[in-house]
Amino acid sequence: MRARLILQHLRALPKNARVLDAGCGYGIYAMTLAECGYQVDAIDSDEGRIRELQRHQAEYAPIATINAQVESLTALPFASDTYDAIICSDVIEHIVDDHAAFAELARVLKPGGTLVLSVPHDSATSKKIYKKFGHERPGYTREDITQLGNSFGLSVESVEYYEYTFGHLLFNIHSALRAAPILAATFYPFYALYLLERLIPIGEPTGIVTVLRKHP
Repeated sequence: MRARLILQHLRALPKNARVLDAGCGYGIYAMTLAECGYQVDAIDSDEGRIRELQRHQAEYAPIATINAQVESLTALPFASDTYDAIICSDVIEHIVDDHAAFAELARVLKPGGTLVLSVPHDSATSKKIYKKFGHERPGYTREDITQLGNSFGLSVESVEYYEYTFGHLLFNIHSALRAAPILAATFYPFYALYLLERLIPIGEPTGIVTVLRKHP
């Protein structure tokens, strides 16, 4: 659901757009965007994840153009005003100095460019489990993100919440299945239930996707 919300905000980009996947993990977003024809840079602080992405690049030509490298989000090696769009998905909650990360994201984004940011929502559930995932803080509210964005010349354009109480329960059940064949076989039924939750949200959301625009 998070990926669906994030990628829908990049559909209108021109085909020659340059995109940064900041904290790319194993490169799901980077590979999806490269297949669409965008110029993609992918960075992560985990060398093992970057090696895995590079292995996929060697095996599958449509994603061979991704520039994948080990870098820190608080000290990006790119020139200012480089990217038309940036994805930063569930990353800054892991960073002690989230202000430094935001400053770097804003710096390398072109004026008028789009930052699509996903973070845990600062909910009661997040407060209970955030240390389990190595997060530095339980999450963020819309007000927190607005304040961070305004500090670095970014304005909030839209906010969407996801994974409410029922969705969080689905996530826990699906994650507990473990075996890859079972995970694969049950993915779409669980996804359908997630879509149902979008129509009937119950309880607090645990995730938030925010679109921010850099001031011209």
